Amino acid sequence: QLEGLQGEKGDDFTYDDFTQDQLDALKGEKGDTGADFTYEDFTPEQLEALKGEDGADGDQGAGTNAITTDTFTSDGIETVFTLSKEPASKDNTQVYISGVYQYKSNYSVSGSSLTFTTAPPKDRTIEVVMALVVSVDDAGGGMFKGNDGTVGSGVGDIFRVNAKELLFDVTIAATENASCAGPLAIGTDVILTIEGDVTIV
Repeated sequence: QLEGLQGEKGDDFTYDDFTQDQLDALKGEKGDTGADFTYEDFTPEQLEALKGEDGADGDQGAGTNAITTDTFTSDGIETVFTLSKEPASKDNTQVYISGVYQYKSNYSVSGSSLTFTTAPPKDRTIEVVMALVVSVDDAGGGMFKGNDGTVGSGVGDIFRVNAKELLFDVTIAATENASCAGPLAIGTDVILTIEGDVTIV
């Protein structure tokens, strides 16, 4: 029996060495359609990797936020609801239907009107949480005039200045003293509650 000489070692076999017929023969049957990928399918590591860098802090506004909540019951037809207050913007609202948070793409806000893209289901409770950006003078805080105009400056100022119209619900407890200089107007749908004795001078 004659043996030939051993040949040189050939190159490794790669994917590119397959012919198209061989590749087609390797294909298996098409599998069933998988379930839709949802938020819950992300691993904690994947969610962490999706986070962007923290943005820079914005400038401090010249006011403060007052929070108020409106509640409605849907009739299954109406898409427009009138809010008791006017939120600063759509970004200052959170809307829930039967406790389920609604994406802002599901509604729009213009003035005191809340408009859904489609009517909420009948008999569902609609809860609208609004942040109302108001000036410091309206929301509370000292405003003094007279000499140096500095709040907390002892006897440096003479006058305590207050606004002429109450724009937000206020309760004065029986354990508190409160005063204002009139005339005082109370805004539409605003409730002023004074507990205990009242003295008007």
